[in-house]
Amino acid sequence: MKKTLTAITTMMMIGSFLTMTFGMAANASYKGDNEMVEYDPTNYIEYKTGEGEEISTDIQTTPTLSVVSKNILFTEDIRGMEVPVEFVVTGADNAYACFDITIHYDTRLHPSTNAPFVKGEALAGAQVFRPMINEIRTGDEYNSMKVMTTANDDVLRDGVIFTVTFCVPKDAEIGDLYPIGFEFAYDSNTNDAFTNVEDNTAGRAMQDWLFTKGMQNGCIRIVDNPNKTFDTPEDIISVIDENNLTEEETNEIKAKIEENMAANAGIQVDRETKHIDEIKEVAAGYSFMFMPVNLPKNANIYWFSDNTKLATVDNGIIHVNGNAYGKATIYAVVGNCMMDFTINIPNPNPDNGDANNDNEVNIADEVLVMQAANNEAKYGINGTDENRITAEGVKKGNVDRMNGLDLEDARQIHNNLLAA
Repeated sequence: MKKTLTAITTMMMIGSFLTMTFGMAANASYKGDNEMVEYDPTNYIEYKTGEGEEISTDIQTTPTLSVVSKNILFTEDIRGMEVPVEFVVTGADNAYACFDITIHYDTRLHPSTNAPFVKGEALAGAQVFRPMINEIRTGDEYNSMKVMTTANDDVLRDGVIFTVTFCVPKDAEIGDLYPIGFEFAYDSNTNDAFTNVEDNTAGRAMQDWLFTKGMQNGCIRIVDNPNKTFDTPEDIISVIDENNLTEEETNEIKAKIEENMAANAGIQVDRETKHIDEIKEVAAGYSFMFMPVNLPKNANIYWFSDNTKLATVDNGIIHVNGNAYGKATIYAVVGNCMMDFTINIPNPNPDNGDANNDNEVNIADEVLVMQAANNEAKYGINGTDENRITAEGVKKGNVDRMNGLDLEDARQIHNNLLAA
């Protein structure tokens, strides 16, 4: 029998150009931080079975809860500006019915006094949506909030669960960073949760995953970067990393840029619409937005990725391959103006690439992968050479986790060594 909603509930950001990424620990205050703080899972209390054993590690649903970070180009007008920040769930579509989430943010930030919370489309099936500001802490600086929601069944979706609008501090300067993220609250007054309507073993396993492995924090960052404009399609192509592109893909991109320049002939791009050139680290499997604003309404944007094996882009929505890691740059071209954004998907298994199992990754691993890929009869698992690759070596050598062991893996190992 399903538990009542009451029972379950008891258990439990614009400058001229914005970029959004997925991307803090349970500190008392974030004031003065110089870099984004990672989520700290050590405060989470995992569920136990009736015998006190940890629940099964065979988790069917592995959700991620993310803060959509905002980069804001500095102008005098951004001080005091209201910035909507989205909070997104992925990997739990139609698998959860309720959550209690505690949000912690830089003490220099303040939620807008004008409808700071907006319920997201992912919670369309929820019967209860209750955001609470400043009810968690007391003192001179309030920098926590609580969001609760419940539904009658497991009908809550992936996507934006809610948006919180924050006000940029009136003394904001270039380089300022304001962390926004999650902390786990568990005491006599509150018990954070993320579970299904039954609150059964599957729901608790899902919750354990989210609060220990699925939290991605974010921030509002004030940035300043120069324009990047070009005279010809060839000029744009010249600055793109073509290492991951085939000749056919490069020619297609060039043709599309030519079309875009023609379509945007006569359109003046605001000089404040600038180039964001930095690397954001995100986890594999995410989707997020990269959207220029302050462009003329009739402007036509051409989007493309320089590494479609890693990430693709569709009208500003970036989809990160769940089975790969490395770097990809997303480009937005408007006439002779180009904006780009580089993402980095870290290797979830640092020993990946250690094809010869000697506990370090070096050129010998690259060579062995090339040999095994080119001459399986000699260097494959069942090959004749005494230095052939092992099954464990194949697993570690398949660094892009796609298409088995191949020369692309050797190239990735090579690039990783160069980047180290």
